[in-house]
Amino acid sequence: MKVGQTAAGYQADLDACLQRAKAWPGDGNTGLPPPIGAAPITDAYKLGYNTVGVLKPGQAVAASLLAIPLEAALEKQNVGLNQIRCMRTRGYALIALNQAENYGFRHAAGGQGAWLEAFARKAAPARLQATVAPLPEVPHGPFYVGAVRLEPDGLALAQGAVRGGDAIVTGQAHYRRTARLKTPFKILNRRLAEGTEFFAFAAPMSWDPDLGPATAAWCLPAPKSTTTGLLAVVQWAWCVRAGSDGYDGFLAVRESNGWLVNAIQELPRPVLRTPIVLAPDDQDALGPLALELKVERVDDDGVVLAAWVSQPDKLPVLIWRGRQSFGTDGRAILPFWTQALVLSRDGRAVTGAWATGDGRGWMDQIAGKPDEGAAWRAIHGAPDGVAR
Repeated sequence: MKVGQTAAGYQADLDACLQRAKAWPGDGNTGLPPPIGAAPITDAYKLGYNTVGVLKPGQAVAASLLAIPLEAALEKQNVGLNQIRCMRTRGYALIALNQAENYGFRHAAGGQGAWLEAFARKAAPARLQATVAPLPEVPHGPFYVGAVRLEPDGLALAQGAVRGGDAIVTGQAHYRRTARLKTPFKILNRRLAEGTEFFAFAAPMSWDPDLGPATAAWCLPAPKSTTTGLLAVVQWAWCVRAGSDGYDGFLAVRESNGWLVNAIQELPRPVLRTPIVLAPDDQDALGPLALELKVERVDDDGVVLAAWVSQPDKLPVLIWRGRQSFGTDGRAILPFWTQALVLSRDGRAVTGAWATGDGRGWMDQIAGKPDEGAAWRAIHGAPDGVAR
């Protein structure tokens, strides 16, 4: 609901958000776009992130066929959820309807927009207000990746040929945004004291102005792991974002020995109803971070790149991985927001040079098979490159 909205306005936003939700290249398990580039960012992607009807490594055909109905149901559920997220970014508050009201909305003879306008006129004003205290805004723009923002000033380009395992660009990064907890809070079995530090995270993906902000989250630094062996492949921390009748708490993924969130897993998603009051910090309280963009592999067709951040007392953490294909001129181009990194093939190595950018960043590329994301491109253009 939105105070003062007209029937035409309701209907236009409902239709537009449904279209955007259907076009968003989401995954049945998570509602999020598939990983960007040549390979998954984390082992969790390999274990749990999959698109409808696509076999996972080692998965039997029978198991895949049995999974399709569940995946399809999850896809339908995620379309509805993403439509709600889109409406929220347009200033709507989600309220619960009773059984009679829900029936009236679903079977509105004059259209759902007209029903909503009439309902809002007679509903108590307090009922039309958002019931969940807002979390701080998660910023987005050039040089933001996951939980960090790269520092464009001071990027250093390696001189000469760079082979697999070596860095082609180095520099600094900071956390995307940090905030401190103003009142004590409990998330499942973890008690958080006043002053606990949170950091903002947005899953690495092409950014959508209607869906991106609603899928961002505030996360706790991952606890130090004491697990070894197979159980250390994936470690978990908690993130939160505003939900319909509380806050959605969900698991964040980090790699073995990792300390920074680099993916999210939305299932299960407990609802937390105690108000979460966060006060943004004026400065990055958890950074700064050292950045290395490394060449992982060079083959006949392209180059695989991986971005890592580190701190003096911590191991490097992977925040992005992608593959850039060579053109007929033997060059591959990585969008770098205000710049572009031009990679020229030199045997099993590449040499780098800067060129003028067009606003696109590392995530402004459609992942997967050539036909995936076609509906997305039809709405946003091809490519949907300009950072917002």
